[in-house]
Amino acid sequence: MTWHDLTLARGVHKDPLVGAVLIMDERGQSQALAAWLRADGHAVVQTATGSEAIEALSLTALDLVIVDLGALGAVDAAETCRRLRLTGAEDAPIVLLADADDPDAFERACAAGADDCLIKPVSSSEVRLRVRALLRTRELLRAERSFHETVRRQRDALDALSRQKDLLAAFLVHDLKSPLSSVSFALQNMLHDTTISGAARQSLELCEGANEAMHRMVLNLLDVFREGTIQPKLAQVDVEATLRGLERAVQARAERRRIAVDVQCAPGTIVADSELLRRTLDNLVDNALRYAPPRSTINLSAQPSGDGMLFRVADRGPGVPVNARERIFDRFIQLDAEPTARTSRGLGLAFCMIAVEAHGGRIWVDDNLPQGAAFCVLLPGTGRPA
Repeated sequence: MTWHDLTLARGVHKDPLVGAVLIMDERGQSQALAAWLRADGHAVVQTATGSEAIEALSLTALDLVIVDLGALGAVDAAETCRRLRLTGAEDAPIVLLADADDPDAFERACAAGADDCLIKPVSSSEVRLRVRALLRTRELLRAERSFHETVRRQRDALDALSRQKDLLAAFLVHDLKSPLSSVSFALQNMLHDTTISGAARQSLELCEGANEAMHRMVLNLLDVFREGTIQPKLAQVDVEATLRGLERAVQARAERRRIAVDVQCAPGTIVADSELLRRTLDNLVDNALRYAPPRSTINLSAQPSGDGMLFRVADRGPGVPVNARERIFDRFIQLDAEPTARTSRGLGLAFCMIAVEAHGGRIWVDDNLPQGAAFCVLLPGTGRPA
């Protein structure tokens, strides 16, 4: 059979367990083996030298290669298998035929990188079963590689789509900052007008609160989308002044919910980014305000801890389930929980973790006995101001 005939023969068979087989045998003792394989429908070509085998592989892809080990030395066998792999038989099983008086046949086959070894004399049934098993294994490996390649392509496509989505969202969020700032400026001017009172003033205050919430969400989105790139601008921060300023800033929001905010803080300083610290605590207080029951108190405190500072925001609302206390800081995560439990629905807590970790600190949730949750932030006190 010529190489052209071999190529045509390969295209006739649809059965993946029937293919093109190359038999390399310098001594010409494989006629019976070739006949058995042809009887099963395989296209078979026999060569006498390694160069002819390499030529065969250069002309058409082969499904199985059988090499007579008895005609090759140990080094030649390894080199032949290596060249066959490099030429085009990278996934075609290679079977070595060994003489019965070769005690090291299997070791030589392994050393040569072959897939199997047959000891002569071989029977028809043994050859046919072994060949089918090897071709079946090759098909399974091909299917697995194809599956993994498909998964890889799908993963890459999803990653690209996710990056495009994040980039678009970041652009949109960035563009929202200016109009929100304009709305905030207009609302504050109107609230300074003493002629506006009653229901009109109440409506303006509600609008201002909603605008503040949107502005906070926009800032959180920007920082979450550039996760890992936040670089704190370190400076000496007056802890008590920061907490007192936050207390004044959230007073209106707390009063609308009929909730008190109690600040407990000893005088002191910490090396941190004052804006990131204020926004972190603001998000934690806003989270507490969302879940604290009316006529309750939110406790905001700061106290030295080792060489750092421990901040604590505690409320009397529903607590956070133990199995959700790590995931609650993930972005866009909706946690399964009891109807009365608190879960994460936004980006505020995700931003808090990013900001705290950017400082080299740690954030976690504790119980606030007898009821509620306490969000704790531990920031290191050592650092060099910018």
